[in-house]
Amino acid sequence: INNQSFKKILEKNNLIQSFNIKKNYPNSILINIEKNNFLALTNFNNEKYIIASNGRLIKYKDIQEVVKELPYVFGKIDYSKFIIFKEIIDKSQFNYEDISSLYYFPNKRWNIKTNNNILIKLSDTNILESLNIAKNIINNKEFNNQNIIDLRIPNYIITSNE
Repeated sequence: INNQSFKKILEKNNLIQSFNIKKNYPNSILINIEKNNFLALTNFNNEKYIIASNGRLIKYKDIQEVVKELPYVFGKIDYSKFIIFKEIIDKSQFNYEDISSLYYFPNKRWNIKTNNNILIKLSDTNILESLNIAKNIINNKEFNNQNIIDLRIPNYIITSNE
């Protein structure tokens, strides 16, 4: 048996993040598999999917394990771009677990809705800086009643309690 036959089988499985195959002579093969993390939910062709950490979609109905609360991603997007956006969130002061939904727009910008029903409107640039600003505004008691933080215009912060 050669490595390529194992690789083809393993690469088809969306639950696998990465794997390593080693031949252990004379008669065994060691396969080390790292499972994907589940990052978010989305709809695609009217079916519910999980976005995995490798950017692939996994049918929600195919998962037998309990899936923790995941944010929902709306919009037509290449899911590898979502993975990049998630990495930016992880680098920020913002806590990913505080997000209930994410909206992607055709002009390549994002909106975030928090679990506290605060809508954060981001521009398509300076996302990391904008997330840190939004987190500081949310933590500031002076802005307690604000449920919209608009950071789309450079050098301006617009808040509202609509």
